[in-house]
Amino acid sequence: EFYAEKGFENKPVRCRDCRDKRRRSRDGEGAREQRQMFTVVCAECGKETEVPFEPKNDRPVYCRDCFQAKKNA
Repeated sequence: EFYAEKGFENKPVRCRDCRDKRRRSRDGEGAREQRQMFTVVCAECGKETEVPFEPKNDRPVYCRDCFQAKKNA
């Protein structure tokens, strides 16, 4: 009844303990790998900044402030 009331069509695959364990591991309780950051120079203002992706030479990379300004323009 509970699942039908919530609009779920399928019965749960995991028991409550297994769901809780899985949720805790996703929420950062387990060791999470640190994201690699790359140091770049902003194409707009020239300020040095870090980005979570490897920049390509064919596209400009902006610092957070310049990126927001371009996004809102």
